Amino acid sequence: KNVATYADAAGKGADLVVTVLPTGFRHDVVLRQRPTTPLQLRIGVETGGLTLSEGNGGRLLLTAPKPGKKGKNGKGGTLVASAPQPVMWDADALGSLIDGERFTNRRSRIATDVVVKGGRTELVLKPSHKFLTDPATTYPVRIDPTTTLPLNNDVEVADTTDADWPADPTSQYLLAGRISGSLSRVYLRFDTTSLTGSTVTDAQLSLHNIDAPSCGTQVGPGIQVRRVTGSWDENTLHWGNKPTATTEDAQTDSRGFNQDCGADRLQWNVTGITQDWVGGAADHGVVLQHPNETNTNDNYRVFSSADDTYYAAPPTLTVTTAGPASAPTATDLAITPAQANGGTVTATSLTPQLSAVVADTAPGSLTAAFEVEHDPAAPAGQGTGQIWTATSGAVASGSPAAVTVPAGMLVDGWKVRWRARAANTTAATTSAWSAWQTATIDVPNPTVDAFQVTPSAQVNGTTVATSLTPTLHTTATDPAAQPVRVEFEVEH
Repeated sequence: KNVATYADAAGKGADLVVTVLPTGFRHDVVLRQRPTTPLQLRIGVETGGLTLSEGNGGRLLLTAPKPGKKGKNGKGGTLVASAPQPVMWDADALGSLIDGERFTNRRSRIATDVVVKGGRTELVLKPSHKFLTDPATTYPVRIDPTTTLPLNNDVEVADTTDADWPADPTSQYLLAGRISGSLSRVYLRFDTTSLTGSTVTDAQLSLHNIDAPSCGTQVGPGIQVRRVTGSWDENTLHWGNKPTATTEDAQTDSRGFNQDCGADRLQWNVTGITQDWVGGAADHGVVLQHPNETNTNDNYRVFSSADDTYYAAPPTLTVTTAGPASAPTATDLAITPAQANGGTVTATSLTPQLSAVVADTAPGSLTAAFEVEHDPAAPAGQGTGQIWTATSGAVASGSPAAVTVPAGMLVDGWKVRWRARAANTTAATTSAWSAWQTATIDVPNPTVDAFQVTPSAQVNGTTVATSLTPTLHTTATDPAAQPVRVEFEVEH
C-alpha cells in the first residue's frame, strides 16, 4: 500500500515507482527487461529558482544565487542540498546482504548530465549499457535517480569504500561489524535541536536487527555505539575519511537476531551521549561499530535503514526530558570573617568559611566545589600551587553552599586566591569555575583582659594586694584559636 507503480512511465519496460518511506518518500525507475540499445532517461526537474548542477564525483548539487549575484551552473551560489551520484542495482542485490554477501559488484554508477534548454532543466541518466546487458545482471534493475535530494541521516561505510566509490546513503540495509573479513560501521545523525532548553533524563537508540551470525543474548562482542566527534557528509563518506569518535559514554548491545529467531530491535542507552549534545558538544551523530575492530572473527549486525520499505522500521532515538536544561551557577562568593578595604580582602582567621550562592533552573541537588591555592603574586617563599579543595553539602537552589578551611592549611601572612563552581548532581552538570578571588590572611594579635591579683582587696576603688607573693591572672584570647603564652611584667 506504500508503493505506487506507473507502468512504462519512463519508457517501454521502464516503470516509475514511488515509495512512501517512514521518513518521507523515494521514487525510482525500474527496468523490467534488458535493453537492446544504450539507454537514456530524461527526467524533468523543477528547481523553484534554484540551480541544479553536477559536482565532483557525480554528486548532484542544488544551489541558490548569492544576494546580488546570478549563480551559473551552480558556481558562485550557496549550496542548499546535495545528493550522491545516482546508482542502479539488480534484483539480487537487495537480498544478498542479508545472506552475508557484499553486493558492490551488483550495482553500478549512472553517468549523468544536467541539461538546461529553453528555461527547462532536465536530468539525463545514462545507465551503463555493459551492466544492463551483462548476463550476470538479474532483472528487474532498479535505478535510483535521487532527484528529490533527500537529507540522509543513516549510512553504512565499509572498509572497501573509497573516494571513487563512497558509501551509499540510500541503501535499505545497514551493516555494522565484521563479516567475511570486511569491516563496516553505521553512522547515524538525528536532529536534536528541539532538545535545547531541556534536561535529558533518558535517551534510547533503537535499530531493527534483521541479521546476525546467530540468535541470542550474547552473540559475540556485540555492537557498540559511540558519540561521533568529527564532521561527515553522508554523500561523500568512505573508509578513508570516516570521522573520529569517542568511547566516553559508549554502550554495547550484545544481542543478535536473524531469520532463525525473527528480527527484533537492539537498543542502546545513549543518555550520556545525548546529555553531552544538550550540554554543548557538537552533534555529529553516533556510530555503530565492532567494539574491537582488530578482532578478526565474524561479529556483525544488519539493520533496517530509513529507506527500507519491507520492515519499515527506521532507526529511532527516543529521548525523555524533564523541565528546562540544567545550567547551574555560582554567585555571591564570600570569605568570612574578613574585612574589605579599597578592593583588598583581608581574612582574619586561619580557618575561614568560603561560600557561594548556587542556583539552577532545573531541579536537582546542588553543591559547590571550592579550590584554594597560593596567589601567584605572593612574595617568594610562601609556596605555589593548590593548598586545599573541598565540596559542600547539598543545598536548595538559590541557597549559599559553604565549606570551612580546616586548621593547619593556612598561615598568617599568606596571600591566597580561591574560586568556586556549582554542580547539579542530579543532572550531572557543572558550571564553569568562577573568577579567582584573592585574600590576605592577617589574623589580629591575641588580646588580654580580665586582670586579677590574688589575694587582694578593694580599698577606696584601688586594688590592694594582701600578700607579698600575689598571683597575677588574665584572660588571653587568640582570634586564630591558637595556643598562647602570656608574659607578665611588674613595675613601680
